[in-house]
Amino acid sequence: MLRKGAVLWLILSLAVASLCTCDQASPQPTETLDVVPTLAEPTPLSPDLPAPTASTGLLTVRESVLAYVRDRFPVDAPPASLVWLEERATPPGLIGSETYRYSTEGWVLTISYPVTDPASVVYNAVLVSLNAPFQWQGQVDGNGRVIEGEPELHDAIQSVLDAALAHLRAHSGASAPEADLTWTRARTTPQGMLGSETYEYRSGPWQVQISYPVVAPESIRYSVVVANGETGYRWQGELDSKGALTKETTTTDGRPAIGWYGRVVDGRGDDPLQDGFVPDGEDGVQIGLKAADTAVADLIDSFKGSIGGVHVWGTLVCDDAAPEGCFVRAVRAWQKGSGTSVPEPDPVDRWQGTVVSNPEASPFDDHFLLAGDIPVRYGIASSEPALAAQLQSMRDSGTTIGVWGQLSYGMPDINDMQIEVIAIEVVGIPGQPTSLAVDGWTGKIVPRTAGQESGHRFERSDGQQFAIDALEDDLKRGILALGTTGSRIRIWGHLETSTPASGMPQVRLERYELEPITEAVEGWTGILKALPPGGQYDDCFEREDGQLYGIASTDAKLELRLGSLLGTAVKVRVWGELSVGVPDVENRQILVTEIELLD
Repeated sequence: MLRKGAVLWLILSLAVASLCTCDQASPQPTETLDVVPTLAEPTPLSPDLPAPTASTGLLTVRESVLAYVRDRFPVDAPPASLVWLEERATPPGLIGSETYRYSTEGWVLTISYPVTDPASVVYNAVLVSLNAPFQWQGQVDGNGRVIEGEPELHDAIQSVLDAALAHLRAHSGASAPEADLTWTRARTTPQGMLGSETYEYRSGPWQVQISYPVVAPESIRYSVVVANGETGYRWQGELDSKGALTKETTTTDGRPAIGWYGRVVDGRGDDPLQDGFVPDGEDGVQIGLKAADTAVADLIDSFKGSIGGVHVWGTLVCDDAAPEGCFVRAVRAWQKGSGTSVPEPDPVDRWQGTVVSNPEASPFDDHFLLAGDIPVRYGIASSEPALAAQLQSMRDSGTTIGVWGQLSYGMPDINDMQIEVIAIEVVGIPGQPTSLAVDGWTGKIVPRTAGQESGHRFERSDGQQFAIDALEDDLKRGILALGTTGSRIRIWGHLETSTPASGMPQVRLERYELEPITEAVEGWTGILKALPPGGQYDDCFEREDGQLYGIASTDAKLELRLGSLLGTAVKVRVWGELSVGVPDVENRQILVTEIELLD
């Protein structure tokens, strides 16, 4: 980037060059740069004109940032020996500001600044590690002095997480994540991705993904997605650098409705966004249809009275067990022949249902009836001969199957859509016990109470309860003992859905493990100690209050760093997750995700 004086010099130089063809000696550079610039410095055509100083100014800012970070964070900062590559990263057509990017082994430094008076310019700098959860961002003045820094990445992202969860608890009620959850964090930015960062938080079935561009701190917009893999809850929003919500995209808290086909009837109440919906375009069950906003409501209104049914996407929400107490919260709608483009196909991931024959008058032979009380039908086929034959053999058998594949729209099949099947799973055969694998479910044993005819129950982490029994005496005794402790466990075995002993599905237990109790470690201060040789464990973390903890990391770089600090008495701060009831020092272990050197 050329400053204003350099630009004037370049214009004058070009004017001189047009009048004189004599050669002039170029001055020798006074400094050897350790960068490979993508924009070559112009050679002065007159010794009386000053050489451009833009790259020198950026180099000063770059070295000031690196010196500041090395001084504050000697363990995490990039080594001084690295060679940096420079590239101009200003978006095409952007006027009034410039951006340059410096990159090297596992590091990216982005510097942006307004095109203004050099004496008053302020540079925004962002330094990111691609191999560890470290980021520094701050501001540098024209003299290379760091005037503002934000070293703690986890504090900034944590505040965004807290703000998003607080909003959900205030507006989503019981569907939102609980306030006392313990979260683990991991950097999930794709390898080689430059210009943006992604972090993921997990707690049980909950997953939070936070993504943001690597730009000046005040310009950051955080994209946040909160999802629950068990309940189907999903929320997406955008927050600014201060944690204020600027956009709320979607909220779902029930069973997904994907391309459901039916007939729209006039509203059932005073709500202008709500209508009635008769699935499959046939008389019978009627549920509600509530548009997520006025744009969707207007689109649905335009389809009323037309020939043919309407496809809707959204979430099925039920106030009671009867279908009449349910409604679809629609986020979009489509009708074939309405002039709008055909929707993109949707993935089909273990949808459960049965294969049923169509009436003789139908041009199509069968369909897939989705499991549940709402009659949702899809055309179904497979280009694999073996799978096509299997689907045909299950027609009208009542066998519940799970299917994987892709749902396409505007197809010559029932309701103008068809599932192209790529895999089938037999879930249940009528009249035969159904056995499903129980693979590491988490929960606790609930003891039998007075008046109950059945024995102990297993309460899964989502609140659903199952009868539980075992064939082996040791496991039977274990179930009884766990019922008195309330300990969280993980279980393996089989679910016998046809077992009627307690009126609920029964788990046949084959083995179990105690689930370690976990809590977040947020900046604990202490030292790393090497334990005497010959013992069961080789190292530990001694917290400043004298408590001892086993310590480890799944990050190879952090593991090496922990080893290098053993026995040095250097005081550190650590972040991660503490597990209690695991084989390590004092039966507890800190799984480290971040470490900071204090001495």
